[in-house]
Amino acid sequence: MLINNKNKLPLHFPLYIFSLLLIILTSCVFSPLYMQVGNDITYMYSVLPIILNYVILLFETMYIALIFSGVSYSAYAINKGTEKALPNILYPILIIFLKHTLNLLISSLIDNYIDISFDLPVTFILMIVDILIVALVWILADRKAKFHFVKLRKLVKASKHLAGEYDKNINVFPFNGFFNIKNPMLASVFFGALITTSSMILQRAYADIFVLGVPSSFFEIAEMIVSYLLDLLIGLAGYATSYFALSYVFLREE
Repeated sequence: MLINNKNKLPLHFPLYIFSLLLIILTSCVFSPLYMQVGNDITYMYSVLPIILNYVILLFETMYIALIFSGVSYSAYAINKGTEKALPNILYPILIIFLKHTLNLLISSLIDNYIDISFDLPVTFILMIVDILIVALVWILADRKAKFHFVKLRKLVKASKHLAGEYDKNINVFPFNGFFNIKNPMLASVFFGALITTSSMILQRAYADIFVLGVPSSFFEIAEMIVSYLLDLLIGLAGYATSYFALSYVFLREE
């Protein structure tokens, strides 16, 4: 198939733009505000730091969910023949690089200090982890898209021996259910959402076990349960972001 949008931006390019806007909003507004509030005796024991922390978690989850949507759709478009591979590999890597670089710069400006021997390696490791997770989602989406198009071509070929022509546009990637993982792209972003949600829960479990210790009162137990439930809700919000983002791209494709 020929690539038919040489002079246009990819249909899923707005997803990367929105992810970049979330990065700027988080890194330049909410993270500095959270750091200032956390160091201010007036607010540090109030509910405000908790709210800001969850806002940052939500935006971080939505940012990566949009990238999951972008790479899942690009795997489909590349296999379909409407997009080139190289730009679609570079877009998410560039966004991830900008995100972690911006976080490092803003943090250094606020603290008026940077520990090159620690901050740079940690930033690099976090960047690589994000790229590897996105790469896993891409590989899964690519494998599923390849399988779909091989099956589709067989159906088209077989239809030539029948009375009618097979309609290639029927239920190619159906969006007929929020958790319809028969859709290869939704299955891919669902996998990505599982990784990010599991990561949040494991980090919280580590803090509860090795930092905060075993809860000693009913209030602490209730607080811990609510925290895990909020992590699950944020993970669900991330998957919902991917779902509606992919729906939006397919509406533009029609």
